[in-house]
Amino acid sequence: MAGPLSRADPLFVARAQDAAGWLTIAVALLLARWDALYDFAGLPSPHPAAAWQAAGAVLALAAVALWRSRSRGAIRAAAAADVVGAAALGAWLASGPGLETRGTIVAVALIAGLAIQAGADAALLLSPGSR
Repeated sequence: MAGPLSRADPLFVARAQDAAGWLTIAVALLLARWDALYDFAGLPSPHPAAAWQAAGAVLALAAVALWRSRSRGAIRAAAAADVVGAAALGAWLASGPGLETRGTIVAVALIAGLAIQAGADAALLLSPGSR
């Protein structure tokens, strides 16, 4: 017996996985004033916190807009945003921010997650059955 996701629209699944990832990142940014969270993750606290919180709010709004979208163009834009985000984080990590081991693991996992999302979006967009 097939589960509910086996019958789901592939475009819906792509939007849902991107939106979920973006909302997770948005929550972490919205909690920028909570230094204990960043200490626990082994990451530096973002400063100024208000700017990072604003970025989190914008990212959350983008996630909701993506979720509500019904177009292939939105998935194309999401894939591009994922690539840009992974590249920006990769450049930051390569600059040697002096992270603890845990922070490096968190950053690499985030980069990998964004890259996987972008790859999944690209694979969906290129598959003959999704046109």
